[in-house]
Amino acid sequence: MADQAGSGVPSTGLESWRRWGRFALAGLRIAASTIALVELLRSDWAGGVSASLAWLLFVQVERRWNRQLADGP
Repeated sequence: MADQAGSGVPSTGLESWRRWGRFALAGLRIAASTIALVELLRSDWAGGVSASLAWLLFVQVERRWNRQLADGP
């Protein structure tokens, strides 16, 4: 089993999923913002606005997850 940040304590399956979920969400957020910027610079307004809305959605989800984690289980 993997340990948590090298502490020697095995991580639970749920914690592993949360870590991978945060990583995937960060990747999606970076990709959406990059696509939005490129599309808007190319003057493709529909693609740029769609990617911008996707980025905004990912930011809101991340904020909600962080708030839930701070409040506890």
